[in-house]
This record gives sequence, structure tokens and C-alpha cells, in this order.
Amino acid sequence: MSAKIISLPPYLVFLFKISVSCVLVFMVLTKMDWKELSSIQATSLYRVLPVSVLAYLLSKFASAVRQHQLLSKEGINISYKENLKIYWLGMFYNTLLPGGVGGDMIKAIQLHKLSKVPLVRIAKILLLDRLSGMVVLLSAIALLGWIILPHIGNIGVWTWLACFLACFPLMHGIHYYLSPVNKAAQWKGWLLSAMVQGIQGLMFLYIVFNLGNHEVSIAPCMFIFFLSSLAASLPLSIGGIGVREYIFLVLASHYSMPSSILVSGSFIFYLSSLAASLPGVFFTRFTSTKKTGT
Repeated sequence: MSAKIISLPPYLVFLFKISVSCVLVFMVLTKMDWKELSSIQATSLYRVLPVSVLAYLLSKFASAVRQHQLLSKEGINISYKENLKIYWLGMFYNTLLPGGVGGDMIKAIQLHKLSKVPLVRIAKILLLDRLSGMVVLLSAIALLGWIILPHIGNIGVWTWLACFLACFPLMHGIHYYLSPVNKAAQWKGWLLSAMVQGIQGLMFLYIVFNLGNHEVSIAPCMFIFFLSSLAASLPLSIGGIGVREYIFLVLASHYSMPSSILVSGSFIFYLSSLAASLPGVFFTRFTSTKKTGT
């Protein structure tokens, strides 16, 4: 007797995820000093936001280049311009749909219309693109964990180091299973993923250090940021709202850092990503349907 798969209606999944975001945001706000939070936002937002939006756009341009490279290696030859439009369209939908998965669906459909390549094949490429970024996040978390987390004897040290080193064969295995491209292409994708996360990490540090004269340790701050980025990429909330802020709230005090500054930085980071993604609305009605070589 075959097992029956239970599938929830899409609207229930959406309601669940928006509920998760609302509950987490509520929990964060009830534990924060509203006057301090509003003061930080009011005095720093106008100064920090323009630079952070540009930095976020730069990181997403590197991510779009990574996507274009994966597509071209699979024989899907679209122009950089078309690739950027489709990527930006996906960014826009990622701000509206849960966990970034919705944006990937939109990108897959548009790439299918443009290239006539089967959706399953395109979905594998986009999955590889997403997993590449997640593995880089894992490696950054493991490396920073090895550096900053309190350890008990040598077991903790070697555990984090082993997790970091394991990311390399993990990335190779993912590439081999989803898209057996040459090693040079794999390393180029890895470096582009590292560039994306590096730019966003520096962007968050820029935001935090411009929110006031507060003592913030760089390594723990980056550890929490990358951990929150990994959690926000999971399809549990709407665009990661609430998830990132809650993680900052919980872990900030563990490393003796001001939660108000880190949570404010997280909100500004989200506003930057939202502002950078909004131009994608112009591509919702303008998509090319010309056929390309495969």
C-alpha cells in the first residue's frame, strides 16, 4: 500500500509563513526599547541606506553573473541583459513570496519561455545556484565558529574545522549531481558565491558601525549575520522577515553586543534589499520570448 502524500493548499502555506514572520517580528519588538530603536533608525537611516542599497545591488550583480555562468555551461545561451532582467524579476518576487523559492519559480518559468529548455533542467540549474550560496554560508559559519565559539578541549575545535573542510567536497558533490561541469567552472562559481556573501557581510558591518558608538566585535557579528542569512533563506517566512531579527536578538547578548544596534542593522539590511529589488517590478510585464540556442 503506497503512502499518500499530504499537500496543503498554497494559501495555507502562505498564511503559515506570514504568521511566522509576524510572530517573530512581534517577539523582537516586545523585547526591544522602542525609544532607543526609533532613535537609532531616525538618525542613521538616511545616511546608511543609499550606500547599503548600492552594496546590495553589487552583491546581486555578482550573483546574477554566477547564474549566467551556470546557464551558459549548460548550453542555455542568453545575453547578460536578459539574464539580469530575469534575475531582477526573481529578486522582486523574492520580497513578496516565502523564502526566495517563489522568485526561483518565476525565474525558471521565464527562462523556459526564453530558451525553450525543459523546466526540470532549468530547475536543476537554479537549485545548484541556490545551493552554491548556501554551502558558502555554511563554510563561513563553520570557519567563524572555529575561531570564536567557546570550545571544550580539542573536540570542539576539530569539529568546527572538519565542518569547514567538509564544505569543499560537499560543493563538488552538489555540482557533480546537478551539473557535472568542469572544475574551473566549479571554482569560479564558488568564488562568485564567496564574493556575494563577502559584500553583504561588509555591507552589514558598514550599517552597524554607522548606527552609533557601540562596541561590536567583528567576528561574532559576522557569525550571527551569516547564520541569520542561512536561516532567512529557508522557506519558513516571507522574505526572511523576522527570522534574521530574532536570531540577532537571541545571540547578541551571548557575545556582549547591543541587541538594539544589531536588530536595527538587520531591519536596515532588509530595507536595503527591498529597495534594491523593487525595480524588478518593471520586468513583470516586459519579458522577451525570443528563442535562443541550446
